[in-house]
Amino acid sequence: MIGWGVPGGVSSRDRRRSDRPGPAHGLDARAQPETGLIPCKVIQQGLLAPAAIGGGMLIAFGVAILLGLGGVAVTGWSIFALAQVSLAVAYRYHGGRKPLGDLALRELLVVFVAMGPGTTADATYVLTGDVPADGVLASLWVGLLVAAILHAINVRDVNLDRAAARTTLATLLGRRGAAVAYVVLVSGAHAAPPTPAAWDHRLWPALLALTMAPRAARLVRLVARGAAPSSLNVALRQTAGLHPRFGTLLTAGVVGGTILDRWE
Repeated sequence: MIGWGVPGGVSSRDRRRSDRPGPAHGLDARAQPETGLIPCKVIQQGLLAPAAIGGGMLIAFGVAILLGLGGVAVTGWSIFALAQVSLAVAYRYHGGRKPLGDLALRELLVVFVAMGPGTTADATYVLTGDVPADGVLASLWVGLLVAAILHAINVRDVNLDRAAARTTLATLLGRRGAAVAYVVLVSGAHAAPPTPAAWDHRLWPALLALTMAPRAARLVRLVARGAAPSSLNVALRQTAGLHPRFGTLLTAGVVGGTILDRWE
């Protein structure tokens, strides 16, 4: 609840890439406009000071805490313990000597868990006082797409990460293996919904999310064959766009199924 989605301020990737000499240094848009690998960074371009980014992070944490206290007031102190874990994960993703964001498997160990089951389970508990199985299943589908967004970044930056001695799932698997992992994440999100719908007719409307499958298939082909930075940047942007579309259709289907079930 509190802090799962709080931004972590200056990322360890930004710090490491901007401070390390050699190939990983000066990777803003002005230094290497032809590569298209790294989006414009406000610190690297001097638009904002690190202190300003840190202040924005503290404000985001503060707003999250205030909003979360409302959930604690409704559900009791049991959710407060989970909130403390959430805050710790949000800070430790980029903060401390060994940030969680530097874990090679952070796509699965941190992002998938935090942005999938973590976010959905505690929000559902706050709203309903329960965590139904279908809600957990839906969170897995959405969590796979969130992990795919981060993985798309790492696929794009695999050579730069190697030059900076930064370990990611993409650097461990190599370009071909990383493409396969992307296929698994995106395809898994679209292959999973039919399974629970097969035994629960109330979930049939949730299959509306599968209308995003053709878009997902195009992204899979793009990542599988695209090595050019421009192609991988397109894949990254469209993967990020796929996530809210899929989630909106999934939500509309679940709500629609609930309404139809009550009319029966």
